[in-house]
Amino acid sequence: MTYPDASLTKVADLFQTDPVWVKSMGAISVGVESTVYFSHRPDEIWHLVKEKEGVVLRPGRATNPDFVFRFTPQAIAQLAATKGGADVVGVALFDLILTDDPELAVGFRIVASFWTLVRHGHLQLVVTSGPRVLAYGARHGIVTAGQLRAFVGKLRTTEPASWER
Repeated sequence: MTYPDASLTKVADLFQTDPVWVKSMGAISVGVESTVYFSHRPDEIWHLVKEKEGVVLRPGRATNPDFVFRFTPQAIAQLAATKGGADVVGVALFDLILTDDPELAVGFRIVASFWTLVRHGHLQLVVTSGPRVLAYGARHGIVTAGQLRAFVGKLRTTEPASWER
């Protein structure tokens, strides 16, 4: 598929060709979707969907998303430049979700329930990502599955963020 700009192409390439991203997404079930917005393309809605061949970026809103993301071009560039294993990439993504820098901030909303996230493979992804992700969670007070469940419960909302339509 051809994408309308370099940032969208980079996101698609990360999921399709970067060995760390491709391997990490192996934990996610086929059919799982997330809605994706891009700050520099405010009139467009995209979605990531896990297919048999891997994760694909497609135009349009996800039918039943687990998450909603909003990426800036700078955040995409920073994620693409992150080198290391799944734990390094995971921590980089979490840092971008938590940053106050509007140029780097990744908007993030949890839509699915904790148990849906577990069934879809997201908990397995977090646990198998490596020690840096687990240490990152511990630094933020998340050590047990119960604490992660409570954290997801706090972040989960069906109310759209201001950058969503």
